[in-house]
Amino acid sequence: MPSKRGKQQTYGRNKRTDIIINEPQRYDCPEGHAHIYILGKRYRIPVLLDSGSNIFLINEQLVKDLHIPYHSRADAVQIQGFTGEVISSCGSHFTKPVYLEIGANKHLSLVSCEIAPAGKDGMIIPFGWWHQEHPIKNIANPEAWRFDDTDCQPHLLPEDEGILVEWDENVLNDPFFFFFFSFFFFLIKSLLCLKVQKTHAALAMEIKNL
Repeated sequence: MPSKRGKQQTYGRNKRTDIIINEPQRYDCPEGHAHIYILGKRYRIPVLLDSGSNIFLINEQLVKDLHIPYHSRADAVQIQGFTGEVISSCGSHFTKPVYLEIGANKHLSLVSCEIAPAGKDGMIIPFGWWHQEHPIKNIANPEAWRFDDTDCQPHLLPEDEGILVEWDENVLNDPFFFFFFSFFFFLIKSLLCLKVQKTHAALAMEIKNL
């Protein structure tokens, strides 16, 4: 009588295995808004807190639109991207010091920036500044950025809002805007000069009567 063979089990053969490949997790650098002061006016600009940057960088289009004063180098310095490649379009110009106001409690500091293309960001703030020298609290919530470190206290402004002008590339490139702004600036300057002349005349009269 033929013997019955038991059903053999096979392991790992003829069995489809779905391999799940996990892509590297992507994390965005914190983005928010800050203010810069140019020629006595306060402009709201988008900023990026870059964990891979070691230098302040300002958008070249913003420099053109707001006529931000800058210096030029005879020999360009090397500015590298995150891959280590030299960015040939920058390194020749850097701004004169500008006031940067950032955070809900209005931290103010004087910074100078390399001028280069920066996409949608008005300014790129380096890691050493916002993580070490001026540590930002509530980093994940741009609306709640604060500077509560003891060393930051001398940089905090009073609660008054000041004059706010938001950077809008389309408006600032409008010829009518520049005509109106130039006329308005000339008018204010003329009124101030007239007031100064009247003050000088009054002082001269007082001195004459002594």
